[in-house]
Amino acid sequence: MTRHPVTVSPRDGLNEAIEKMKKGRFRHLPVVDDEGKLIGMLSDRDIRLVRPSLLFISRDEASAQEWSTAVLQAAVFNPVVIYPHARLEQAAELMLRWEIGGLPVVDEAGKPVGIITYTDILREFLARGKEG
Repeated sequence: MTRHPVTVSPRDGLNEAIEKMKKGRFRHLPVVDDEGKLIGMLSDRDIRLVRPSLLFISRDEASAQEWSTAVLQAAVFNPVVIYPHARLEQAAELMLRWEIGGLPVVDEAGKPVGIITYTDILREFLARGKEG
């Protein structure tokens, strides 16, 4: 699990979210309200779904659209979550069932404390294999 995830607000621009993802080299961002409570998730896949195709518009028009689009318009709200005390197998089951690549880990107050991704699960699986 990646602890202390970078977050975005639903009012943030999509361009800000893209920059945070590029800078941090990750593909999932928790979306939080003003109190820091998780309300949604934004993934690189969500961004691709709202991003215009360069086959149909110019780069300048695409860039302008990213600047004028809010996270609110691309994020998935009421995401599936898991708690810190959950077993790794529970995270894997949820990710498979809901076909998601990243799962927000929240505390009892609903605030994000981490994100677990399929890459994290694969790393742990390989580490366990080396132990035995």
